[in-house]
Amino acid sequence: MLVRATLSSRWCFASVCPTRQDPTKVSQVAAAPCQPEGGNVKQFFANHDLVTEERGQFVDVTDDVGEAVTESCVANGVALVYSPHTTCAIVINERESGFMQDFREMLEGVAPSDGRYYRHDDMAIRTEGLEDDPHEVPNGHSHCRAALMGSASQAIPIVEGRLALGRYQRVFFCELDRAKPRKVFIQVIGE
Repeated sequence: MLVRATLSSRWCFASVCPTRQDPTKVSQVAAAPCQPEGGNVKQFFANHDLVTEERGQFVDVTDDVGEAVTESCVANGVALVYSPHTTCAIVINERESGFMQDFREMLEGVAPSDGRYYRHDDMAIRTEGLEDDPHEVPNGHSHCRAALMGSASQAIPIVEGRLALGRYQRVFFCELDRAKPRKVFIQVIGE
């Protein structure tokens, strides 16, 4: 299932940003984008909050990344899309339901959610990473899947103010655990 992320906050770190009054403080941007100024490196940050609905869900964030590039006024640089969660991934691939189902089935075969013993889920032996989480829902499979994918982030070139993605490429936030509130960070850097 595809869901569009909602933007929760934006910050502009460029010295040319009209909303930045004090260079030692980061100010939240309301509507005014950064003004382009030749030769200056600009940085733009957007935090997207979303709530996933199920394990294996792909949330298409491509348009959100494109909007961040536009707001940043970066003509040439890079857009970094990052998930600050250990049981999620950022994936670039085709938006095609057959692929998404195949991918979910492949992950289930490699790291099944049921029927396999995961030491991560065994509270009788686990002693680390137990803060602020009751661990009532086993998710060892999600951690294994994320580690195999190794894609907490993706960097996408920006050329002439546009994401340099291939014809069929889209940027997805992939939920590997279960329905949860999540975040996606987008940082745009360049000139």
